[in-house]
Amino acid sequence: MKWDGSVERRRHRRAPIRIYSEFGDPGAPTRIETADFSAGGFSCWMERPIQPLTKLALRFDFPGFADDPGRPIECEAIVVRCEKLRAASAGWSIAAAFVALPGTDREYITRYVQWHESVMAPENRKADVTPDPETPFQSLG
Repeated sequence: MKWDGSVERRRHRRAPIRIYSEFGDPGAPTRIETADFSAGGFSCWMERPIQPLTKLALRFDFPGFADDPGRPIECEAIVVRCEKLRAASAGWSIAAAFVALPGTDREYITRYVQWHESVMAPENRKADVTPDPETPFQSLG
């Protein structure tokens, strides 16, 4: 059966969450900005391409939410997709899947995504804050 795009195939709920991270050489790290996030992985923007199947060591600093305090999550992810954005100088869209994420971290991310969705539901939004995929890095500096 051919997939028609009408059914979500992901196992984990995904939300348009922006979190920043860095990886690579500590003296000259590569900075990323997530476009969306789930307990299974994330998509992000980068200023340079990266090969699929590249393993990344990352640290995401989650802010506090609801009754949960903020905390860092250190993890590894495998790049599963890398595509040039349409805008001439916009960079690259990367998708990555977490590798061996501990259950406590996966549960924390799941709670954060659920909280984010409830707070950012259309009826609770003051303004549309959905990231524009063609203009990433707006707040990177």
